[in-house]
Amino acid sequence: MWHRPLIYWGLPRSRPASGQLWRYRLAVFLLPLLVLWHRDNALYSPPYYGDAWFYLGYFRDLLEFKRQFFYGFYYGSRLSWILPGVLIHSLFSPLAANAILHLAVQSTATLSIFSILRLTVGIRSAFLATMVFAAYPWLWVATGWDYVDGVGIAYTLLAMALLTRSAIEPQRKWTLLLAGAALAGMVYTHLFLAPFAPLLFLYFIAMLWAWHGKPGLRSILVCSVWLASGFVLVSLLLCCINYWLDGNFWFYAPSLARGRYMAQNFQFTRSIWFQNQLVPWLWPAVAGCLTAIVLLPSVLRRPRSPAKHIALIFSALLLMAVAYMSILQLRGSTVLGHYPYVSYLLPFIFLVMGASFWAAAETMSPRTFLFTCSVAALAFAALWYDPTRYLARISPSTVRALVIFSTSALAVSLLLRRRIAGPLLALAGFVAFATVSLAHTVYFDGNDRHGDRAMYQRIMHARGRIETLRHGRPVRFWYDQKEADFYDFVALNSTYLLEFNRVGTDFPHDCSEPIPPDAMIVVISQKEHPGELARSALTDCLQPSGVHPVLEGAEAVSGAAGPFTLATLRIEAGASPAAVNEKLLKTIELDRALLGDPKASIARWPEGILVTTLPDFGAFAARLPLGLDPSLGPGLTVYVRARVLDGKVGFGVLDSAGKTFLLHRPMWPLPVATDVILALPSSGAGDLIVDNLSNNAVSKVLVERIEIRQRR
Repeated sequence: MWHRPLIYWGLPRSRPASGQLWRYRLAVFLLPLLVLWHRDNALYSPPYYGDAWFYLGYFRDLLEFKRQFFYGFYYGSRLSWILPGVLIHSLFSPLAANAILHLAVQSTATLSIFSILRLTVGIRSAFLATMVFAAYPWLWVATGWDYVDGVGIAYTLLAMALLTRSAIEPQRKWTLLLAGAALAGMVYTHLFLAPFAPLLFLYFIAMLWAWHGKPGLRSILVCSVWLASGFVLVSLLLCCINYWLDGNFWFYAPSLARGRYMAQNFQFTRSIWFQNQLVPWLWPAVAGCLTAIVLLPSVLRRPRSPAKHIALIFSALLLMAVAYMSILQLRGSTVLGHYPYVSYLLPFIFLVMGASFWAAAETMSPRTFLFTCSVAALAFAALWYDPTRYLARISPSTVRALVIFSTSALAVSLLLRRRIAGPLLALAGFVAFATVSLAHTVYFDGNDRHGDRAMYQRIMHARGRIETLRHGRPVRFWYDQKEADFYDFVALNSTYLLEFNRVGTDFPHDCSEPIPPDAMIVVISQKEHPGELARSALTDCLQPSGVHPVLEGAEAVSGAAGPFTLATLRIEAGASPAAVNEKLLKTIELDRALLGDPKASIARWPEGILVTTLPDFGAFAARLPLGLDPSLGPGLTVYVRARVLDGKVGFGVLDSAGKTFLLHRPMWPLPVATDVILALPSSGAGDLIVDNLSNNAVSKVLVERIEIRQRR
């Protein structure tokens, strides 16, 4: 059953022949070639944007990331994006998997928007609008990297396409089931999209009304049940998969917790103004809203028809989505200042554009329409030929001229939308607008929004070497942000979640963060002999923790600015050497240890005392009064010889008031006992504290000896 003929601004639409339809679909499927025919940079994440590379890490090492290294992290809860990425990366090489995954996202988005517009405004209008959408630079910023906004757009448009089909042919309940599944994919990709789910349900109800008149309550309830069933089925499937992955049934809890935190404390504030002008990723939203507002009076004056409702529906969707994000912006969650968030408006923007500029295309002769499409394709292909070569040097005056021309051409095309000149002017305006947008994605704020194939291959080669040497160990990266290959270092580090697995970015001077003894330290640097530099620096840094570094090996790896060295080190236990310049003041009697909490326990062992903590992070388990005389003066050091049997503990010294840590050192399980060294900043110290540093797990530590020494 096909939908009834649609009258849109007085132009009849009818069902296209099946042969004609598959040709259009094939042409839409091939539209990415307009962008990729000469350069495929649009398929690669920029190296400097760490979050995009986080998901590549999950694609390559899902089980370790979920079960061990990043247990409970909200990034890993976005399974509707991570699982397809894992599947594709498990079947293909990194380079092929990257291309297939991003092209799948891009094609899902373009085929879906083509389907929506074909069913509502006509097949020719749909194709021209989809061509503009498929070549739009900010869309490729979203679909060409591994961040979640591209797949969020694809899920949104897929859900809308299925809802449109269901509204036109409501007897096909399976499309509602699939639409519910697509909505689940949308919501579980990014919690920010959750408010769009009821918005799309309202879209479906409005489409039902447009095509079949006011729906009854029973019809709405039946449709809601089918839609909810698809959503619930996907939710249950993801819950079961996550339970197998990390033992937690409700997989989306970390995202919900993060969402609550972000709502109360949005840390990434950013203005929508840059150099006294609106940030460029908001320009299409402004253009879409102006189009909707300008055409609204003319739509309202027309007789009652499906076309009237469809134009209103698309406009209302865009305006409500913009209103939602504007409210967040005004409340301090500055989402409009971040282009990944603003990209979620692109489906609604281009639906409004698709319903506004192309009406006269339906009355073109086949030859004229083919000529129009060919010229548009050539223009977009030329635009994407080598943008980094000529658009990066585009002058501000040229940008202004293109903006003026684009605005004028689009405004005139709206006035002439019922004439053949209307679509032609619209195409000219959109090509000029795409030129400006592409220039912004290349050079705005000095950063190109895309990487390139050579960069991706370098990073994946280096990551492959790390995986070969890692043998299941966690990694800690160490590099210098002043080196020429810094962005490559950031991308490589980001595949292991960047700052969560980093020693520092001022190699070899910033090894202040504690390093777990089971970690592999990865030093990446263009300095001479970075492995030896790292070993020497880490020896001094790690001595207070009773461990020392061992250089495992080093090899040259290609980089953007020439080869760099990738060196790996491991940490081994080792008792601290006897300090010849220190004298022993006293040995603390271990029997004086007190419980830090009544529910903890202290047991006497032949080697010393066994302290068992509570499972709560930071819970005090034991206290040992040091009994220091303030007259002893400075230069006091506490040596704690211990061995962690389970979990992770901390040894700290409180101030004399017992309220604040003067210093605190973590300790992980080691095969032998070793010395933790606590150099006191003053003699005014209170108790020695043993606390738990494991999340939701009990820790056990065997304390063998505690000595207090003083520099001679």
